Amino acid sequence: MLVHTGDDKCCEASIFEPLCLENPDVIFILAHGRPLIQTMQVLSHCANTLVDTAFMPIEDVLTLADKGFANRIIFGSDAPINQLYCNGLSTIQYIK
Repeated sequence: MLVHTGDDKCCEASIFEPLCLENPDVIFILAHGRPLIQTMQVLSHCANTLVDTAFMPIEDVLTLADKGFANRIIFGSDAPINQLYCNGLSTIQYIK
């Protein structure tokens, strides 16, 4: 199940931890992996969670890999949504 995470209080990664723990037979994908520290906490506590890289800074992807979560990353992208959502941010800028 893909769940949207973000920096807003209504969708921070930590709010999904109880749901993940209560449903160990379901695989949860923390879309966007935000906030990163909360995402890593959920990944640590819940074996049934993954994180996707859509709209994620490359630095966060590297941090996840460095912290031992490389095998829990799903590589993806929200492009070309960046051109609508980020006021003309180019795909090249988005990738960086």
